[in-house]
Amino acid sequence: MNTSVQSRTRFLFGGPCMVAQEVDSEVFDFDRLESVVDAVLVEQRKLASENESLRRQLADRNETLEELGQRFSQQELRRCDALKRIDDLVAQVEGFSTLASQTAGS
Repeated sequence: MNTSVQSRTRFLFGGPCMVAQEVDSEVFDFDRLESVVDAVLVEQRKLASENESLRRQLADRNETLEELGQRFSQQELRRCDALKRIDDLVAQVEGFSTLASQTAGS
């Protein structure tokens, strides 16, 4: 059989007269392919938009994380300074206690 005969299919279209029409299966397949490609493009655009939105959210979170890291570092420095001051005050109190006990013992 010749390929043009093989590629042609008969479809029945209903109606009051039930007319048989020949429809080229290549055209039918192309139409199906075109509709699937259109659906894929729509989905791809939707996913690209969602991807962009998620990337913006990620960038915002990374920025927030960086800010929190900087604040943490500043708070750690303040904590170290406070500990040093407390150690100095404790040393002064111990010095005063030693001086007081020496004075009381003399």
